[in-house]
Amino acid sequence: MGIFGRGRGRNVGGGRGGGGRGQGQGNKPGSGPVGICVCPSCGHTQSHQVGVPCYNLTCPKCGAKLAKQ
Repeated sequence: MGIFGRGRGRNVGGGRGGGGRGQGQGNKPGSGPVGICVCPSCGHTQSHQVGVPCYNLTCPKCGAKLAKQ
């Protein structure tokens, strides 16, 4: 057997961190229905459409994927 025990150690700080879900959290699920979609390439902006993620839209000027701001 030896001099080392076979116990289970304490789990210190094993909790889960809370998330900040809601309006104004960037391009994440639950980031809110309001805002604008921005092209990271050319800077074109357009209104965000409820139910349509910005990353599913393409820029009408250069064709890049848009991002929520």
